[in-house]
Amino acid sequence: MDLFTERIIEKKKDYKDYLIILGTIIISFIVAFLIISIAGPLYFGVGLAFVAAIAYAGYIIITGRNIEYEYSLTSGDLEITKIISRRKRKRVFFGSCRQFEMLDKVSSERHKLSVNSEISKIYAVSSMNSKDAHFFVTHYNSNKVIVYFEPDSELLSIIKTFNRKAFS
Repeated sequence: MDLFTERIIEKKKDYKDYLIILGTIIISFIVAFLIISIAGPLYFGVGLAFVAAIAYAGYIIITGRNIEYEYSLTSGDLEITKIISRRKRKRVFFGSCRQFEMLDKVSSERHKLSVNSEISKIYAVSSMNSKDAHFFVTHYNSNKVIVYFEPDSELLSIIKTFNRKAFS
């Protein structure tokens, strides 16, 4: 029996994202002003082409802060994909639910006991402060990792059918 579920979570922008957006806008305007000033009326067309290139680069940087995470669970295999501006996809995790050592809410006591500086971390949540934020500990790329994600009840119940011991 194949079990399949999918969920998309939009990452909430934090202060770092807003600083990058603001910095990009300010730097773009300053550089555009300098290019137009240096180009003058004689090379106005060339200057305008450079300003258009800067505007496009700014657009790419700013929209690159729009991040979503897609969780796909198929027959016990969980794939987490990072989607950047709905134009670029990057797999951040792929593994079997049967290999999860532990799964619980981030707010749980088990989380505090399992986190240490030697474990690699993968963040695939809208915000670490989310009430639905969960974590699981597993091996990925021959390293022990802790993966943060936001499953819904359906995703959790399917994972539980494949690995009950991770919940206890």
